[in-house]
Amino acid sequence: MNNENIRPNEVNRKNKNIKKIDINTAGIDDIKKLPGITIISAKKLIQYRENGNYVKSMYDLGEKLNLKDYQLEQLRPYVLISKNKEYTTTNYTRRVDL
Repeated sequence: MNNENIRPNEVNRKNKNIKKIDINTAGIDDIKKLPGITIISAKKLIQYRENGNYVKSMYDLGEKLNLKDYQLEQLRPYVLISKNKEYTTTNYTRRVDL
C-alpha cells in the first residue's frame, strides 16, 4: 500500500500502535532497531549509561548522539524517556541486577 493512499488520520492511528522503547533502560538490540540509529550510536548510548548518566530529554539524546533535528523527529514516536528514581539521584547511581 502506497503512502499516497493513506489519509492523515490513518497515519496517526498507526503511530498510536507503536511500541515505545525506554531509552534509559533498553538493551542494545532494542536501541539499534530505532530508525536512524546505527550500532555505533547504540553502543555510544549504552556506554554513556554505564558511566552513570541517563538521557533527560529528546534534546539531550540528540546532543549525546549528534543527531539532527529531523532525525530526532523521526525517533520521537518510538522513544520513551523515563524519569526513574535510579537515574535521578544526585550521585547518579547505577542499577545492578544480581
